[in-house]
Amino acid sequence: MKRVELEKTARALEALAECEREREREERALEVERQRRLGPVYARRSKAIEGIAGFWGIVLTQHGEFANYVRAADWRYVEAIRRVEVEWAGAGAWDFAITVEFGEVEGRLRAQSVRKQFTVGEDGEVRSAAVEMEWPKRYDGTFFAWFRWTGERPGEEFANGDELARLFSEELFPYCVRYYAEAQRDVEEEEEEEEEEEDMY
Repeated sequence: MKRVELEKTARALEALAECEREREREERALEVERQRRLGPVYARRSKAIEGIAGFWGIVLTQHGEFANYVRAADWRYVEAIRRVEVEWAGAGAWDFAITVEFGEVEGRLRAQSVRKQFTVGEDGEVRSAAVEMEWPKRYDGTFFAWFRWTGERPGEEFANGDELARLFSEELFPYCVRYYAEAQRDVEEEEEEEEEEEDMY
């Protein structure tokens, strides 16, 4: 390739790189603005959810992917979840925090609220600090272990903790009403099928 063509290609590649950097800046700015505008909506939604018994247990049970992170023995504790909140750092950062509030499971789990902070590096890698939570010790290897996940010890802590964090922040929290509605439709369809079967006899 001639020198002139090499220089032309180099300039074009640099222009592309700058466009990519600009795209990333704009995407981040849009995300910050999106979260700023949605914040008050989420706050009102959370207030409304308080009036629906078992809302989060139903949402989490409905979501098929969430089940990949939970053992059968965990579900009684998942169903005790009263509140889930996700807060974003804003100011151009991708960092976020997830708060999970548990109701009491008599003799097994005390009522408590746990807030877990996540940082997202420039490479997109998610990291966190372990947070204290009281849970039955025999469940150390289950869903509860996620609260101690850091992302610093692969193979030695909760598997795919970053994916579960993103599942909460990108799917479960933003679209919880959708999953709740789907669960309610499923219940209604099952009841209709049962009524039809009863009418046949």
